[in-house]
Amino acid sequence: YDAFVAIRTGDYERGQELLDALGRQPALPDDVRLDRLLALGQMQRNLTHYDQALAAYEELGALAVALGQPVLYGVARFNQGSVYTELDMYDVALARVQESLGIFAAQRDHERLAYAHYSVGLNAMFLGRWQLAQEHYGQAIDLFERLHMDATLATSYWSHGYLHLLLGNEDDSERAYLRAIALTG
Repeated sequence: YDAFVAIRTGDYERGQELLDALGRQPALPDDVRLDRLLALGQMQRNLTHYDQALAAYEELGALAVALGQPVLYGVARFNQGSVYTELDMYDVALARVQESLGIFAAQRDHERLAYAHYSVGLNAMFLGRWQLAQEHYGQAIDLFERLHMDATLATSYWSHGYLHLLLGNEDDSERAYLRAIALTG
């Protein structure tokens, strides 16, 4: 827990020390090993050490598979997709996130599924795959509404509005932007 606190408060040096110390323990419980790798990946991503973040997520995914934890495998793939999005490698990002989408749907993890739909929409939009982007933004919006997640719902409406603007659908764009504003106001 101290490592998570250090990372969340920006004390990455301390966070790294604590995570390294955990990693050296020979009989670390499986759930702590998984959490350690997830925290390590997030910290490296925050530091823009993308190669190290991807490696941590790859290790997390392998361990999740070995331990029969499909949701955490999906989390690893989703987080890899997020890194690839930040690297403007949208085709790789889209593939990783679509893989996580299938996992979250199969596991009925609706919150993560909503985020995955949003990410598929975002990466598809960057690739000019407009129909795919519209479809997944719509599914993200539906799920975020059902889950009452207003902040992420506002972001989804804003992104959907931007997509409509790109496509020349000014009325639909305005409606989506107004909905986003209403949710944040």
